[in-house]
Amino acid sequence: ARRNSSPSFDHVGFSAGFNYELPGQHAIFGHYTEAAKLPHFDDIRGGSLQDDEVTNVVLGYKTMLTNLSLFATLFQTKFDNVFFNDVLADGSTARRNAATRTRGLEIEGVYQPIEAFSVTLSLTQQEPEYQDFLVRNEQTGTTNDLSGNRIRRIPETIARLTPSYSFMGNRGQVYLTWSYYGERPSNDENTIELPSYNKLDAGVIFDATDRLRLQLTGENLTDEVGLTEGNPRTDVGAGGIGSVYTARPLFGRSVLAGGTLWF
Repeated sequence: ARRNSSPSFDHVGFSAGFNYELPGQHAIFGHYTEAAKLPHFDDIRGGSLQDDEVTNVVLGYKTMLTNLSLFATLFQTKFDNVFFNDVLADGSTARRNAATRTRGLEIEGVYQPIEAFSVTLSLTQQEPEYQDFLVRNEQTGTTNDLSGNRIRRIPETIARLTPSYSFMGNRGQVYLTWSYYGERPSNDENTIELPSYNKLDAGVIFDATDRLRLQLTGENLTDEVGLTEGNPRTDVGAGGIGSVYTARPLFGRSVLAGGTLWF
């Protein structure tokens, strides 16, 4: 059926922060932000006409030494109206609204012992959880409290390590990137878990001339088997279909060669 709708939304956001420098190339910083994600087309089509207010608090430390740059940041992010609109295997629609809170620590750094070699590190350790999340089963009339459950598809641990080496007067660079993604629940009920996985990438970038750059990139070199997210048509309030469960996989090993020409 055709339906005309002309909803209107507005929200005022603001952010305030500080940066305090300490002796010896050290500093502490922080900021507080209030914003909102206004409903988009799928939200409106699914019947969610309320904005999603976002609050973010950050407190961190940073330093820049001779061979090391380092950031360590504590954070908390809250959403008060996350809307899920999932189409299930039988064609029905499951609509849910939840508040979320994620607290965690981020560490980012670059270590450069010599001019040609550097190692970049990033690590996120977090606790993503639902709050005020009551789910009602219209068929049975029961209500399930999912408050405190982990947010679906969000890992608690994410890590990335990239050593790189420059050669021929910085005309070329070779790098290796190791990434780690921790286990994640696939569904809101946290009854289905997607396992952790590692991913190894590498590449070479070379400026053949001032106008021509060549690049060779290898993705998932170890051909790691990983699942990036579950199937929303079966994982909402269910354990899959029997012993079979479908999910989106990590792409297998691939190699890409390319070039860029400036003219």
